[in-house]
Amino acid sequence: MKLYDISRPLYGGMPKYPSLRDFTHTWERRIDRGEGVNQSAIDMQIHLGTHADAPLHYVDGGNSITDIDLQVFCGPVWVAQTALEEIGADIVESLPPQYTRILFKTPSSFSAASAFFSVGAAHALKARAPLLVGIDSASVDRPKSADKTVHRTLLGHGISILEGLDLSGVMPGEYTLCAAPLPIRGAEGAPCRALLIAKEQTNLL
Repeated sequence: MKLYDISRPLYGGMPKYPSLRDFTHTWERRIDRGEGVNQSAIDMQIHLGTHADAPLHYVDGGNSITDIDLQVFCGPVWVAQTALEEIGADIVESLPPQYTRILFKTPSSFSAASAFFSVGAAHALKARAPLLVGIDSASVDRPKSADKTVHRTLLGHGISILEGLDLSGVMPGEYTLCAAPLPIRGAEGAPCRALLIAKEQTNLL
């Protein structure tokens, strides 16, 4: 079984959406200080690194992350690849129709020039009605978008979102996804450890 970790590590100075605080990890107790145990704490916002967005993120009264069935985040997935930073409706409409989970590998790889979905692509995804859509950039919306139309369109129709994926080591195609978010009760999203399992192939030779 081939396993791919498509999560981004958390550390101070990591790439992030501009409005988010930096990640911090501090030691509260240390064995080398004679305190008997190593114990640390982290400070981070939910939408830092690899994370899931629930409808509550942009829909007042929408489902929180713990309201979403975990099966949404685990199961067959299609990884699509595009050379464009703006994912248009034509790319969405060209995807295999049977997949209810879709991840998009883009050239941005969570860099400053983040990839995003056009409004047309958001409506094409709404019509397709997948359970989950993921991207390897910091946001599904255009950078500095004021109205966050893509978020509102997808989350408003019950489509969960994964952002901040690392798909750099993954080829396009079919996999099994396991990206369970932390069960933060009542939250609008949660960090997750996202994994892909390669589809098993039988050697007939």
